[in-house]
Amino acid sequence: LLIEDTVEYGSPDINSDGSVNILDIICVATHFGETGSPGWIPEDINKDGMISVLDILCISTHWNN
Repeated sequence: LLIEDTVEYGSPDINSDGSVNILDIICVATHFGETGSPGWIPEDINKDGMISVLDILCISTHWNN
């Protein structure tokens, strides 16, 4: 039996400029350490309720600039 979990992530293009780069990491870094309900702000990319290095890793895996 194979069970697959689908995890929905927010957009890694936090500033909506069409490019995933250091500017998006800066947006996340300004909220680093903050907590709230899962997905409470766009910077909570992995929707775990915490702004952490995991959100920055989500950006780095989608880097296109």
